[in-house]
Amino acid sequence: MAQKRMFSKDITNSEEFLDMPDSTQKLYFHLGMNADDDGFIQPKGTMRMIGSSDDNLTLLLAKGFLISFNGNVIVITHWKMNNDIKSDRKKDTIYVEHLKTLGIGPNKEYVPITDTKCIQNGDKMFPQYSIGKESIVLASQKKESFSEHMNSLGFEQSERPDADGAPFPVWEKDGKALTPAKEKEMERAWVGKPVRQEDGRVAEILEIWNRYPTVESTGNKNVANPQKNLLPEARMSADLKRLIQTRLRTYGEVQEWEKAIKNYAKDIMGRTPNVTTSYHGHRMSLYDFVLQANGLVKFINR
Repeated sequence: MAQKRMFSKDITNSEEFLDMPDSTQKLYFHLGMNADDDGFIQPKGTMRMIGSSDDNLTLLLAKGFLISFNGNVIVITHWKMNNDIKSDRKKDTIYVEHLKTLGIGPNKEYVPITDTKCIQNGDKMFPQYSIGKESIVLASQKKESFSEHMNSLGFEQSERPDADGAPFPVWEKDGKALTPAKEKEMERAWVGKPVRQEDGRVAEILEIWNRYPTVESTGNKNVANPQKNLLPEARMSADLKRLIQTRLRTYGEVQEWEKAIKNYAKDIMGRTPNVTTSYHGHRMSLYDFVLQANGLVKFINR
């Protein structure tokens, strides 16, 4: 095994890297120093050695600097950008099965073999899992509209009031309305686009968080200031999506997330009021709620 390690300035001087806390950057460097010659490592030992928290690891995963395999093993995404180890000094990884699931992207970064194109791995080209062209039918080529398709499945379109009381169209079946996330998932399937379960859960979690913009939205109207902000509105971003996807590997049930978000909303309403407002104190953004130890993990277990 080679005894020297290198780090590319293209990575460590990037805005994405420098925006992270010093403790997270420190963990990245130590993982890089202790990884095997293919960039794989079980991170917990290194984390204990330097006193690093799970939040630092989660942030590195969410930012795309690491790729996780079931939480026990990670690989440094840009390992081959950082290190060019000669074959006579290199010791092959023991995580051969994990290595087989990775390809090499255009910038020599590791990428999971899940997209619709081929990615080079060493001197070979591995086809990535995809839906064949013959199986994709454009919506414009279908004989039925999406509405007709939903009707054929027993759904009927109706209107329900949104948070402001305005009518909002929904698809219903047996008295139960589809969530917008589920409706979008069904529409993508109808069009012929691949639907990742992970993406559907991310959208559903975002929707659950945005149900509680005010105290009144929880159903508690017996308060001095029912329009007081409760949870700050969340908007989807690439970083937020990656972070939620990372946490979903540990907490995979949307019901767990809904429980945690409800518990957090109750916690805010249970705080001691001050002189000027009904409720006070810091409100975490959804990103911080998912990332920090006193957010999702705390309120799932409450």
